[in-house]
Amino acid sequence: MVEQELHQKVDEKIGKAVQVIKEMDPFLFDCMESIYDTLKNVPTPNLKELAQGPLSYTTEEETLLLVAEFLEKCDPSYKKRLLQDYKEGKIKFTDTKESGLKSNRSDLNNYEIQIHKTNTLMDSTVLVHEMFHALNLNNFYSRIPFTETVSIIAELMFQTFLEEKGYSDYDINLLKQQRAFLHTNNLLYLKMLFPLLIEKKNQGTISDNIYFELKEKNHQSEKSIKKNLTKLVSKKEENLDADTYQYVIGYILGQSIMHQNPSFQKLKMINEQLLHNEVIAFQETITGKYEMDELYQFVTKDDFSYKKEMVNQKRK
Repeated sequence: MVEQELHQKVDEKIGKAVQVIKEMDPFLFDCMESIYDTLKNVPTPNLKELAQGPLSYTTEEETLLLVAEFLEKCDPSYKKRLLQDYKEGKIKFTDTKESGLKSNRSDLNNYEIQIHKTNTLMDSTVLVHEMFHALNLNNFYSRIPFTETVSIIAELMFQTFLEEKGYSDYDINLLKQQRAFLHTNNLLYLKMLFPLLIEKKNQGTISDNIYFELKEKNHQSEKSIKKNLTKLVSKKEENLDADTYQYVIGYILGQSIMHQNPSFQKLKMINEQLLHNEVIAFQETITGKYEMDELYQFVTKDDFSYKKEMVNQKRK
């Protein structure tokens, strides 16, 4: 099914990735099997059902004030940090293609948040996400799947905050759809990647048979699998989970917390106490009575579905 040359490249690439993960991300290395047990059961959203529409218009000032109000509910110092960072030029609304936080590992006070400016509610959602990365920057490198979880919990709570402020279901649904593309693409990639990582980790090599298993389990065509494998071996970084698993795991863990109806105080506690001090306590608090391989039940296709009857509804 897969040419010998490509198979060999995959084996070598996955081997290096497993070693890097073992050294750099013990959570992923130790929990790889249970993470995959959840990933393979997480439903893939149907992107064909998504609809397009304009989000509510917001100015840069309105975005800043909206996020400041949300952060103040968590802790007044969070609001102060946001406004100070903006004043010092650490937060920039630009025409850059992607939003994100750029930081200096040797100087944690030297960072910059770039927001891809759309003049819509999406700017405020992205700013909430990136601001929480800035608030726990000292853990960003060593505990990135957990820092993503914190940012995504904040993002999901911000949607609830917007609902309470009177923003319409129309706006909230469109905000959810923005994450659907990232979540779906990463999820499909991970469903292919994890069986390869696990087999290499446990068996020391990758068998030819695994590609047939991928075809059956993932319901992907042979052409699609070869395309993804070629993409995999072309990646420059050795840590192949980069930009993929932390977002998906963060969303799954974030949804498990949202089912507990978290308070703003809970979000602050997760961000400041659990994330900074105790990885095991963090995981247990997020997952509650559930094991990692049971968390798929908190994610449904409806998470990203668009209520088409809301298409003409205006902001309240």
